[in-house]
Amino acid sequence: MSSVAKTLSILIPVYNEKSTIVELLRRVEAVPLPVSKQIIIVDDGSTDGTRELLSGLGARATVILHERNRGKGAALRTALARATGELIVIQDADLEYDPADFPALLGPL
Repeated sequence: MSSVAKTLSILIPVYNEKSTIVELLRRVEAVPLPVSKQIIIVDDGSTDGTRELLSGLGARATVILHERNRGKGAALRTALARATGELIVIQDADLEYDPADFPALLGPL
């Protein structure tokens, strides 16, 4: 990885992910990387209790709430507007993709 990169912005669009969001955040935080992590979670109008879980995160992540569901693309645009990292990765909240793959993904960069 280039010595220029200092921060990886991890964009996490969320919609009704109460059952996975806490575990996902734990996994994202546990991934060892040679750069700092900026975690941005955009809740896109969840109605299942996800928003309440996110409210307790404190400084662990930047949490942005959409008042109503506007779609994954809108959530990603909102997150991109707040991203400050030299590198950006999108991580779905449903655990379909494993954050442990970040080092392999970023290795060639």
